[in-house]
Amino acid sequence: MTSKTTGQDFYNLFVYGSLREPKIFESICGLMFTLKPSHVDEPIVLLAELAMLDGFRRVSPDNVYFYSVKEPSSKIQGFLIHNIPAAAMAMIDKYEGKLYSRDTVTVNTAAGPVETQAYLNSRRDMKKRFGDRFH
Repeated sequence: MTSKTTGQDFYNLFVYGSLREPKIFESICGLMFTLKPSHVDEPIVLLAELAMLDGFRRVSPDNVYFYSVKEPSSKIQGFLIHNIPAAAMAMIDKYEGKLYSRDTVTVNTAAGPVETQAYLNSRRDMKKRFGDRFH
């Protein structure tokens, strides 16, 4: 999404792992988020809300990080963080590294479905990296 006043790109991001932790999110991109709309103070504090990603399962074969893989009967609960500036997304991309790909998905929120970005994994890549620890 592009702001008409600044011309800058903004993104929605579904987070389900370490980025759900406000201190980690802030240390990565310099921004904070809150689930309380009255505490939003753009551009420093972003609005987040509970969200559900259908068709994916959260796994942690290394017992350190969470990964997501397609699984039709599963759901992942996380947060949808709204209006992240492009520069902050670039920092988050760097943090997520090569183990994830940023894809567009639709999550369900209390207000209805929302298109967003999410860092996802493929079963093939997970099996290649973790072998028997991934199942």
